[in-house]
Amino acid sequence: MVKILFIDDEKHLRLNVSEILTLEGYDVITANDGLEGLAKAINTEPDLILCDLMMPNLDGYSVLSELKKTDLNEIPFIFLTAKSDHSDTRKGMELGADDYITKPFTREELVNSIKTRLDKRIKSKRLLKSKIEEDRLNLVNHFNGADIRTSLNIILGMSSVLYNSNDNNLGEDSNKMLTYIINSGWNIVRFMNNFYYNEILNKDEITPEFKSIEAYKAKSSIEVIAKKLTLEYARSKDLTLSIEDVEVPIDEQLFNYITEELLYNAFKFTQKGNPVLVKAYEKDHLFFLEVNDFGVGFSATADQIQPFKKFSSKSDAPCSGLGLSNVKRITEKMGGTFKLDTKPNEGSSILISFNKFKK
Repeated sequence: MVKILFIDDEKHLRLNVSEILTLEGYDVITANDGLEGLAKAINTEPDLILCDLMMPNLDGYSVLSELKKTDLNEIPFIFLTAKSDHSDTRKGMELGADDYITKPFTREELVNSIKTRLDKRIKSKRLLKSKIEEDRLNLVNHFNGADIRTSLNIILGMSSVLYNSNDNNLGEDSNKMLTYIINSGWNIVRFMNNFYYNEILNKDEITPEFKSIEAYKAKSSIEVIAKKLTLEYARSKDLTLSIEDVEVPIDEQLFNYITEELLYNAFKFTQKGNPVLVKAYEKDHLFFLEVNDFGVGFSATADQIQPFKKFSSKSDAPCSGLGLSNVKRITEKMGGTFKLDTKPNEGSSILISFNKFKK
């Protein structure tokens, strides 16, 4: 319900205006002088303020002037006054008032002025929201653009070639620095991917109709991703794959993203030597992907997984919270289920499932 704050030292007028606006469906808050009105404006954050001009303690000009110094400076502000001198009107408008109603006024004048100012405020908010969305889209497109991707690919490619070269005589310390460069580069790539998927999820561009057109096997997709990550983390001995040769019922790009994020998190939050188990199988006409680790774990339920929310754990690994949140949201958008079982110091188990292809 729209809240209107009415500040006036005339009790009879306060009652009459309150009754009119209440019957119009507004939630009306009243104050009997400028000081009380200013305090209530700050405490209640109304959608519009009606304010008398001449009042004890603090006049209408001063109320408006003080509000303009706060976060409430965009609230529509309408003066009510018995004075109709042009200089008074001009002073109020210069301070930022949105309208001026001269007493006595009719019910229609009051209601129309309020509706006009509220409508204008709504349109202003819509324009601002549209501009913010446009800026965010431009940022996402730029952030995920070819220039940044190309630069990262050059850094990662050349660093990897140098590290794996048979002629690499850089020494242990230099190779360790190269490893840090390569891992940091991949972290940036992952954050860019996570940020991208978070934005298209916010725009609702991933829908249940985004099904895979061509069937493909889970085994080959998971093995390619697993090989890349085990090499990156030098964890080939820690990973156990139990992958049935079954078809995946969602888009391959989405499935690869989900798989890589789950495996990446499993390696990131476990120490070298701790096992990571990945299973993919079919049961009761459902496809299942399960990732288990025995790392630090954390305190959360599936319902608490949200973008940019990090849960407490003993790991110092950087974490934006986007990856796991994206996996959960994509799974649910595709009509699947997402289950999480995690406890501090006991590791994590994530199980996702999708309905199989309709024959």
